[in-house]
Amino acid sequence: MSVIWWTEQENELLKQLYPKTIDKNDIIKQFKNKSWYAIQKQAKEIGLKREVKNIGGRPKKKPKNYLGKKQLTELLKKDITIDEIAKKLKTTREIIRRYIQKYEL
Repeated sequence: MSVIWWTEQENELLKQLYPKTIDKNDIIKQFKNKSWYAIQKQAKEIGLKREVKNIGGRPKKKPKNYLGKKQLTELLKKDITIDEIAKKLKTTREIIRRYIQKYEL
């Protein structure tokens, strides 16, 4: 594994670009022989933080709805169908049925 040294000019450029440049690809283009990981590591080493968030990042997943026994019991008491429960919880009726079997309701 080879060590990639950072020059003083590169560190100065990094100080200008890293905190405020929105797209990380614009930063990577300025440092042709360095990866994004190496750039992040050097920025951390010299105490830089990003002030902007990368727009092109991976979207966060929504947390899954957990269907507890108490919640399902209360929904079943309301005289609504399994289809209506599934629609309310944004899931399928098969999953609701599995929970009913799991909790022996």
